[in-house]
Amino acid sequence: MQQRFSSFLTPIALLLTLTVLVACGGAPPTVPDTDTTLSVTVAGDGGGTVTSAPAGIDVTSGTDTATFAASTQVTLTATATAGSSFQGWTGACAGAGSNTCVITMDSNTSTTATFVLGEADSFTLTVSVTGEGQGSVTSSPSGIDAATGETDMADFDEGTAVTLTAAPAVGLDFLGWGGGSCSGFSTTCVVTMNADTTVSASFGVMQGAAGEFNILTGADDAQEYAENISESFPAGSVDATSSDLDLTWDTAVKPGTSEARGLVTIGLRYQNVDIPQGATITSATITFTRRASGSGTPTLVIRGHADDNTPAFVHGGNGTATFGISSRATTAASLEWTTPGTEATMTTPDLANVVQQIVDRPGWTSGNALGFTITSPNSSASNFRRADSFETTGGTTPVLTIVFETATD
Repeated sequence: MQQRFSSFLTPIALLLTLTVLVACGGAPPTVPDTDTTLSVTVAGDGGGTVTSAPAGIDVTSGTDTATFAASTQVTLTATATAGSSFQGWTGACAGAGSNTCVITMDSNTSTTATFVLGEADSFTLTVSVTGEGQGSVTSSPSGIDAATGETDMADFDEGTAVTLTAAPAVGLDFLGWGGGSCSGFSTTCVVTMNADTTVSASFGVMQGAAGEFNILTGADDAQEYAENISESFPAGSVDATSSDLDLTWDTAVKPGTSEARGLVTIGLRYQNVDIPQGATITSATITFTRRASGSGTPTLVIRGHADDNTPAFVHGGNGTATFGISSRATTAASLEWTTPGTEATMTTPDLANVVQQIVDRPGWTSGNALGFTITSPNSSASNFRRADSFETTGGTTPVLTIVFETATD
């Protein structure tokens, strides 16, 4: 009898313990589910297998799934059967240039491996290394390993994405790529092997140069009105004849009112910028000459025009709201500049990253025109600057100064 009574009390005691824990916020913690699921599909009219390391995926047709702890790095390997070839990956492995792919399992993920009948075509990649400086070029997947004065060749399956890496000797510079899909001064280049391809790489010493560029015509500096000014200047109209540049608030009064013209967007264009495509920009600044009064400490935001050869600004006093400055595509790089208060001239901080994005454009050519758009998040009637424009009598237009390096053997 006593033993039965004791057994009856045990669950009651447990229930009371759990009730106290819950009431005190002390419920046993739950372990969060940190597993992720990888799904791999085999497609195509050929045969092959995809396996994983760590183990879990082993599929020859259809779809296989496996669960891995979050953040696990899973390596997938696609192996074609005799008479078939691996064509490539889609999904999470898209862009992998070989039959292996590494996935970091941060979430549920899927990918597809495609096999086709027939053996894969292969193409030859030829890499020549030139210049008076020492350096080397290697490839991933391996196959290319050439130093200055050497030419190396390797065969890769069709569709393989081969990453070439240029490594200059200490104290020297990489002077750029040529041929294939490689250009510019980045030390890496990816070549997708869909044909026999020849690439060159050069090493030497970069040569420095500098240039000053000026506003040459009235169509090279302008301001765009954010609101209606008059019947002939509705919102979006561009004024390319203003006697000054309002950075970025126009205090002039609208016709027939006592209201200021208000917020404006500034456009600047510099012609004949003789900087080679892909040159390394080490510094860039714009110097404004102060025009009469200003107020406060406005912040100006300067972006480059994402254009190979930026066109002139069209004066918009014809009644058409064109938004000819603010509608232009701009660089991802920008500069925020809190302007000084009393100086006769104002020079921006370094704009090198902005100019670099322009001269790195594939269509950029030395001698083209580049432009800038200037806006402000805080301009107002008590927070603005005024600078000389092309039409300022006896004034000095904004001067663009660029220091850059070019490749030379």
